[in-house]
Amino acid sequence: MPDDTRIAAGERRMLVESVASFRAGAIDDFAQDMDESPSSGRFDDAWNKLAELGLLAGLVCEESGGQGMDVYSFCLALVELALGQAALAAAVLSQNVALWALDIAGELDNAGGVDDFAGGASRAAIAWPVEVGRSVFVPGGSTAGLLVLASEEGAVMRTAQGDPTISVTELDYPLGLRACRPAVVKATGGEGLFAAPVVSAGAERAIESRLLLGVAAVAIGITRQGRDKARAYAAERYQAGRMIIEHEQIRLMLAAMDQRLFLIASALERAALRERLDVAECRSVKVTACDSAMVSTTDAVQVHGGYGYMREYGVERLMRDAAYLRSYPRTRTALLLE
Repeated sequence: MPDDTRIAAGERRMLVESVASFRAGAIDDFAQDMDESPSSGRFDDAWNKLAELGLLAGLVCEESGGQGMDVYSFCLALVELALGQAALAAAVLSQNVALWALDIAGELDNAGGVDDFAGGASRAAIAWPVEVGRSVFVPGGSTAGLLVLASEEGAVMRTAQGDPTISVTELDYPLGLRACRPAVVKATGGEGLFAAPVVSAGAERAIESRLLLGVAAVAIGITRQGRDKARAYAAERYQAGRMIIEHEQIRLMLAAMDQRLFLIASALERAALRERLDVAECRSVKVTACDSAMVSTTDAVQVHGGYGYMREYGVERLMRDAAYLRSYPRTRTALLLE
């Protein structure tokens, strides 16, 4: 299994600044349009521009043509992307883990190599954990030319839409993460993946850990965006002759958002920088981050009052996206019971 390439703090800071600059120019003004009209082309434009940042194959090792990012650096990039559009960040995560899993399985070259995916010409997505008859939610699944199926036992195989052993159903109008056109993938037969050999000892936990930490990073981005929108609105909205940010209850809400952000960001950093990822810790970080995103976005809607439910303000989208993250790639309950 290829080792992560550790990135120095200065390089990590430059990466975050580059992604933030990209977000400001290519995502922030179009995030709502991406959500309301996933087929408008806005998402595709942003995806193609992401290739210039090297994020579409960030986790793939350099020897295989990727960027060789360590997990923490990649997560920081996802946070910045999610500050603009969480669905885009989720699709980037899905493709990266798909390509990484193929790489450790020795199947990446057989899938045509990494170049087309890194350049944005082709897309990939991962369905995990796959069992016969079980539906798996896959961000970007409906537009992925390459689907990677991974089981809890660590078996990995590549396939595509049209394979008779799977069904791929695009969700017509999902509650959250609409912009990436998610799909439900279901293995309908026992062939293929279940006849594939297990990649290596611990591969199943390595795949799970990367997905969980990536989702936690997206949740942190949503939490930050909810906090920022709430604070900006509270600083300009007057009630009873005072800005509502001067009201104690509003200040408490904002302070709680700050506290949650600090705690989950610190937990993500500790978990992602470990020499060997601890899947139990990753599960805890994911659950906590997604719970925090749900609470903070709900509070952000409350700060906005009735306007919080209007699309123009963008906070209801954050709440919807946070709700979907709680069940991806596995439900909150399933992770707590592991």
